[in-house]
Amino acid sequence: MKARVFFRGKLCLFLLVLIACFLLAAPPGRASVTTYDGEWSGETESGYPVYFAVTDSSIEGFSIQFYVSGTKCNKNVSINSYFATISGNSFTISDSIPAKFEFTITGTFSSTASKNSCSGTWYYHSLECDGEGSGTWSAEGPPPGPGGLWENATDLGGGWKWLDWFGYFNVNSSPWIYHQEHLWLYPFGQSTDSISFWDPQMSAFWWTGAAIYPFCYRFSDGAWLWYLEGSSNPRWFYNYSTLSWESN
Repeated sequence: MKARVFFRGKLCLFLLVLIACFLLAAPPGRASVTTYDGEWSGETESGYPVYFAVTDSSIEGFSIQFYVSGTKCNKNVSINSYFATISGNSFTISDSIPAKFEFTITGTFSSTASKNSCSGTWYYHSLECDGEGSGTWSAEGPPPGPGGLWENATDLGGGWKWLDWFGYFNVNSSPWIYHQEHLWLYPFGQSTDSISFWDPQMSAFWWTGAAIYPFCYRFSDGAWLWYLEGSSNPRWFYNYSTLSWESN
């Protein structure tokens, strides 16, 4: 009987040691994994807007603009709607067309208890202009904790909100908003000081902010626009690149 009790005691001790070794060797669970999902926006060192989204460790719709000077020409360059995979906490986007251009964009994410950020570099070689340029960029993502893009807007009930510079809009279909004049818009940004929208009526992204609206910057053609406030269906914009009015 004593031998049987002794054997059982040894078996229990062995099992406890085995379980402890398994727990110590087990890899960390998903709770330790940092996620960067959400919309990101920022600017280059020269103040040009940057925006992209992150979903399941993938960069979606990365867009940036910069200025390149060469011996044959000078031009604003727009890089739009590129995709990439995040490896660890960084990513690289590159592309080239023979006899036209080549570029590389890098980015690295970082997080603190109060801020999610991403910063990186850009390099562009224009064979058409016989020139190149390089610089840096930075962006912020969804902030941890409470707050939100529309936290400074007046809540009117029923999903309707009001900003003194932007007017009336409804957030019931978030992340989409329905604006009284602009109709459906998809916002990208963490603050109304610097915000980008996908505008299906215009089929383009444009950027604006509380300090500059109704001026806005359209990424697809690099044009500054002035929106005629109150106009709707169609809206009227003055295009400073073509020096003419356009509507949509």
